[in-house]
Amino acid sequence: ARKIRHRDNLKNIITTLEEFELVLKDNADETDGNYYQGCMLTIKDDNGKTFTTKNPTIIKGVAEQVNSLCSEKLEEVETDIVNLIPA
Repeated sequence: ARKIRHRDNLKNIITTLEEFELVLKDNADETDGNYYQGCMLTIKDDNGKTFTTKNPTIIKGVAEQVNSLCSEKLEEVETDIVNLIPA
């Protein structure tokens, strides 16, 4: 059950990122191929310190990396789930 919840959470993250990206593409004006212009990325730690950037290149790279990491982890979790099923 824990693996299935983990899989579902990863799928939700991937879907949210993809939907966000589609909305950005649909609403983009001339952005020289980087539709993340106008976005802001903020990372906050447990102590309340933040890193914020509006650099579209950085934001695009972070979004792509998060999507890639989640997709790789999703494959691992799904393989684990399949391996738990008796043959």
